[in-house]
Amino acid sequence: MKKPLIVTLAVMLTLAVLAAAAVLWYSWALSPHGGQESTQRVAVASGDSLSSIGDDLEKRGLIRSSVAFQIHGRLHGDYRNIKASGYIISNNQSVKT
Repeated sequence: MKKPLIVTLAVMLTLAVLAAAAVLWYSWALSPHGGQESTQRVAVASGDSLSSIGDDLEKRGLIRSSVAFQIHGRLHGDYRNIKASGYIISNNQSVKT
């Protein structure tokens, strides 16, 4: 009787730790990149995917994680508001702005 309870508690604790780690990573990944401030002009073409935009921003050092950018965009529907244009983006901006 004790063994199934211990296994269940161990599984629940492991899942809780993994969930907490995921939340901390996501929060960190969406925070401003920081460092010495720099701005860059980023061109978004018609038809660019959220993935390609995120990859470009990450390669330029403007965001910490393309994956977190994509998750945030899909969860909040922000990707629908991205228009083909040129944008001036700072590495100290939050993904949330």
